[in-house]
Parts: sequence; C-alpha cells; structure tokens
Amino acid sequence: MHIDLKIISRWSFLIWPCFFILFYIWTMPENYSEAEDVYNYAYSIEQGSLEKQLGVNRLLALPFFSVLYNFIIDLGFEISAFAFVLHLNQLLAVGSLLIFRLILFGQLSLNYNKDDAIRMSWIGVLLLAFSYGFWRYSNVPETYILAIFILCLAWLFVLNNRFLLGAFLSGLGILIHLLNIIPLIIGICSYYLFQKKIKKAFIHGCISTMIIVIGYSLFWKMLDISGLGAKNHSIESGWQIQNLIRGSIAFAQCLISGNFLFGFDWFNNFLTDLFPSRMLSEEQFLGSKMPQWIPWVGIFSFLMVLLSIILAIKPIRILSFSSPFMSALWVWHAICNNSSSTA
Repeated sequence: MHIDLKIISRWSFLIWPCFFILFYIWTMPENYSEAEDVYNYAYSIEQGSLEKQLGVNRLLALPFFSVLYNFIIDLGFEISAFAFVLHLNQLLAVGSLLIFRLILFGQLSLNYNKDDAIRMSWIGVLLLAFSYGFWRYSNVPETYILAIFILCLAWLFVLNNRFLLGAFLSGLGILIHLLNIIPLIIGICSYYLFQKKIKKAFIHGCISTMIIVIGYSLFWKMLDISGLGAKNHSIESGWQIQNLIRGSIAFAQCLISGNFLFGFDWFNNFLTDLFPSRMLSEEQFLGSKMPQWIPWVGIFSFLMVLLSIILAIKPIRILSFSSPFMSALWVWHAICNNSSSTA
C-alpha cells in the first residue's frame, strides 16, 4: 500500500498542536492561589484604565491583551477577561512550541543528519511543553507566555538573517516584559559577536534600545515606579558561589515542580538557610500536610522521566554541538542563573 508522506506530515502538523492545546485545557488547575496577580490583571484588562494596565516590568502586556479582549467583545462574544487571556495563553504556548521546534531543527541540522535533528528537536519541544514553568504559565492569565512567544519569534527571524525584523521584535518583546532584555539584547548581540558580526550587533542593540526608550518615554508619566526592584533581596545579590546554587535551584524549578521536596525536613532547612530573605511559609505548610509517601513518588517519577530522556537520546550519536547560537545560549543562561537568584 502506497502512503503519501506529504499527507502524513500535513496531518501530524495539525494533530500535535491540537494535542498540546487539549493537554493544557485538560490539566488546568482548579485554583490560582500561587498566581494571585492574575485576578488583578484580569480586572485591569476588563475594566481598568490604560494607567492601571501599564506596568514598569510589563509595559505593554496588559494593554495588548486589553485591545484584543475589547475586539472580541465588540464582535459579540461573551467571555470574561480572565478566561480570554487564559485560553489565549494556551494558544500562544502552542505557537511558541511550533517556533521553538523550527529553531531547534534549524540549529541541529547544522551538525546532525535530518532524522537525528528531527528526533532531537522533538525531544526539546516535549521537554519545554511539559516543563513545570511553561505548563504553569500556559494555564494562567499571566504575561510570561506572550513574552516567550515574541522572544521565540525574534530569535527565529535573527537565525534566518532577518535581523531588522529581529531587532524590532526584540524591542517590542522587552516592552512586553523587561526580563526579555537578557535573551533579546544581550543574547542576540552575543550571537552576532560570536560570529564577529560587530556591525549587526551594534545595529540590533541600537534599534532595540530605541524602541524601548520610545515606549517608556510615551508612558513614563503614567507609570508607578515605587515598587521597582527587589528591595528585600540585597542579602542574596552578587556573584558568589552560593548564588550559582540559588540560580540553579530557581532554574530547576522552571523545569520540574520541586514542591514535593518540601516533604523532607532537611530540604526545608536547606532552603531556609540558602534563601534567608524569602518567605517559604506556604511551601513549608504544604510540606507539613503532605503524606510521607508523596516526596518519594516525586523522586521516583523524576528518575523515570530522566531515564526516558536518556533512552530517547541514546540511539543518537552525540556530536560536539558548538555554534554561535549555543554560545549565546550559555551567556543567556549564565546571566539568568544569577538574576533568578536575586529576583
């Protein structure tokens, strides 16, 4: 029987985004006690003024959601801002996965054959899709998934030699969320510098910075900057070895939900000493009420996932994967690792 591979490819392209959307809908949390800001965001989008929607670290995120929400309402749909942004984030998450796969496949194809590049790009997509941080923010009316979507889009244009569009989207992405400044200016400029494309790095930095300055200049008088900065975390600032550990733990929490570890007393004591300025009472309360078998199940399931990843990668001949893109990722990760310990 003859099978049209083009049809299979077309059907798979349609099926896997639907799978992830259904997965995120199916696994939506029943409450949002760990994301209390989302209720204020939804209220501001639905009923707040532009001044209430603007934020120093997420200047245009809520206004963007508000414009789309009002457009949907004007079309005659009846939906709350909370539900609208939540489901929009699920769609943006799947869009981010699609772009992420294109980026991974393009970069892996430089060192691997097509079949291995496809397999490894899918492994990367699955790790991102099912990582705790990505799953969590795909299921809340927050601003991070929108920021990730524009981040991925900007990198896609940069990697495909559309550097002007990449620079424009980088500036826009930082106006959506200020944390994007690390991957979209420092990271992309590092990518150009590792290729010795100093002129492109300079142009990218100038265009992105100009867009950021224009954006903040337009709305500066409407911004409340009194809460800017981590005022209580100076005790954990700097580049000490301890901050490498703090940043690694924070990064790991983005990949897997480590709350089950609060069921161990030694872990509670370790984090209390490591993060003296953080309030961990909610997590510690959760750990104190947790059945004793849950932490062990968490460790077992983590080891099973780790084993599955190793078995999936094992048939592939791992090469030395060195490129300007990977070098820029290391710069990005190093800075984020320190920043996440003090944020």
